[in-house]
Amino acid sequence: MKWWLRLLLAISICLPALGPFFKSQFFSLHDWTHAARLYEMDQGLKDGHFPVRWAKDLGFGYGLPQFNFYAPLFYYLAELVYGWGVPALVSIKLVVIANFIAAFLAMEYWGRKMFNQYVGLTAATAFIYIPYRAVNTYVRGALAELTAITLLAITLALLVRWQQRRSWANTAWIALAWAGIWTAHNLIGMISFPLVIMTLIGVWLSDRSGVKAIKQMVCMVGLSLGIAAFYLLPMGLEHQYTMAFGLTTGFSDFHHHFLYLRQLINSAWGYGGSIFGVNDGLSFRIGNLHLALTGVTLLMLSKRRWLKRQQQGWLWISLLAVVLAILMSTFKTQFIWERVSFLKFVQFPWRYLAIVMTYGSMLTGAAIYWTYKLSRFKQTLVTVMAGLGLIVLNLQYFKPEKFLTDNETLYYTDPQRIAREMSRIIPDFISRHEAEVVPPPPSRRFSLEDKADLAVEIDRTQEFSLRIKSATEQMLTINILYFPGWKLYLDGQETGFHLNQGWPTMRLMVPASEEPVLISGKFGEAPIRVIANSLTILALGVSAYLILRQHDPIRKHQA
Repeated sequence: MKWWLRLLLAISICLPALGPFFKSQFFSLHDWTHAARLYEMDQGLKDGHFPVRWAKDLGFGYGLPQFNFYAPLFYYLAELVYGWGVPALVSIKLVVIANFIAAFLAMEYWGRKMFNQYVGLTAATAFIYIPYRAVNTYVRGALAELTAITLLAITLALLVRWQQRRSWANTAWIALAWAGIWTAHNLIGMISFPLVIMTLIGVWLSDRSGVKAIKQMVCMVGLSLGIAAFYLLPMGLEHQYTMAFGLTTGFSDFHHHFLYLRQLINSAWGYGGSIFGVNDGLSFRIGNLHLALTGVTLLMLSKRRWLKRQQQGWLWISLLAVVLAILMSTFKTQFIWERVSFLKFVQFPWRYLAIVMTYGSMLTGAAIYWTYKLSRFKQTLVTVMAGLGLIVLNLQYFKPEKFLTDNETLYYTDPQRIAREMSRIIPDFISRHEAEVVPPPPSRRFSLEDKADLAVEIDRTQEFSLRIKSATEQMLTINILYFPGWKLYLDGQETGFHLNQGWPTMRLMVPASEEPVLISGKFGEAPIRVIANSLTILALGVSAYLILRQHDPIRKHQA
C-alpha cells in the first residue's frame, strides 16, 4: 500500500472519533486552560523569549515560570499554527486532529513492520478507539498527555525500525521521539521511561545482539535525556522555588486514585472526576473487544510455532508492560508508591493506562496474525470486521458532555481575564510566598510612591526598560513575582533589589536625578538553565550529525 493511501485510510478511520472537533462550538473539559497557555506561549515567542519559560499574565498578572515546569511541546506545536494568525481554538483543534492521525500511522507502522499490514491496521484502529483515549480527549482534556502517548507509539515504532536496521541515524530518530515524550508530558515520560528501557533490553535479548547494539541503546538514552534537558533539569531542580508542593496533596494525593481491577472491564461512562473507590465519575474501561482480541493473541502466543522470534519478543514485552502498568494503577502496588518518592507527582495511578493503551493496542491487533495463512481476501475480511467492531462498539464514547454556547466562556486569550480568572485555575508554579490573601492583579506593571516622570520604553514578557526622572529618591515597585533569573539594572549596571514580604514582588530605590535614570530588568537563564540549554544544543547537534552522516553522498560514495 502506498504512503498516501495509508494517510487517506488513517484520516478516514480517525474522522468519526474527531467529529466534534469540526463544529464551530467547542465543549467543556476538565482542563480548559489550553487557549490561555497558548496565548502566553505566543506572547513569549513574539517577545523573543526562547525557550519560553515565563508567562507574563499568569500568576494573577504578576507572572510565573509556567513553561519552566509545565511540559511545553503541545503549545509549541499549536504555536506553529497560532503564530500565523489562526484563532487559538482552531489551532488547538488542528494539533489534536494531527495527533490522532500520527498516532494511527505510528501504531500501523509498528504492527506492519513486525507482523503484517492487517495487524498494523487493526492495532492502529484499536489505538484510536480505546475508551481511555476518549476520556483524555472529551472528558479530561488531557491534550498534552495525548501528545506524549502518540510520541510513545512513535518511539516504539522507530525501535522496530532500528531492530530491523541498526544504524546510528535510526538511533538518533529514536532519541528525538523519546525526548518528545518528556517535553510533551513529563509524567508520561516518567512512568514510561523504565518500560521503554525494559523494551530495549527485551529487543536486545530476543535478537541476541552484540556490543554495537548496546552502544546504540546507551546513545538513545543519553541523547533523549540530553535533548529534553532544557526542560527536565530546571523542572526537576527549581520546583522548590514555587508552590508546586500543592500538586501532591489534597485531591491530588495518589492514595485517593487507585483503581480496582473490575473497573478495567466495566466502569460506568461519565464526565465527572476521579474519587476514592469504584464510583469514579469517569470510566477506566479498556474495551470489551480490545480484551477479547488480546485473549486471542495470548492463545496464539502459547502456540509459539506460529511466531518468529522477534514477534514473540515484542508480544512478551507488550504483555509484560501491560501487566506491570495495570498493577501500578491498583492498590496492590501502593507500597511502591509510598516508597518511591517521585511517584507522588504522578498524582493519579490510573495514568498508567497510557501504557496499557499503547502496548495493549499491539496485543489487540496481533490477534489478526492467526489469519496469515488464509487468502488475502479472507485476511482483509477479518481485518475489516475487527476494525468495524472496534469503531462501532467504542464510537459512543467519543463525544463531549455538552457544547458551549459561547467558546469565550472558558477558552479566552484576553490577558486581563487570564490574570484575573485563569490564574486561579493554574496557580501551582507561582513563586513561593507567604501571603494568606492573593492581591488583585496590578493595574500597572511598574509603580512609584510619588509622582515622577516614568516612561516605559520596553515591556516584554522577559524584559523591561524604564526611564524615570524624579526630584526625590523614591521606591519603584515592579509588579513581577521574583523567580531566580530575574536581574535588575540601574543605568546599565546590575543592582540589588528588595522583595516585598508575603508577596515577593521586586522593589528598587530610584535615586533623585535631574536627568532620567534608566531602570531595566531581564529574566535571564539561571546557571542550571544555562547548563540545561547547553546539553540540549549539544545533544541536538550530535543527533543531527548522526542523521546527516547516513545521508552524506560523499561518505556513501567512499564506502
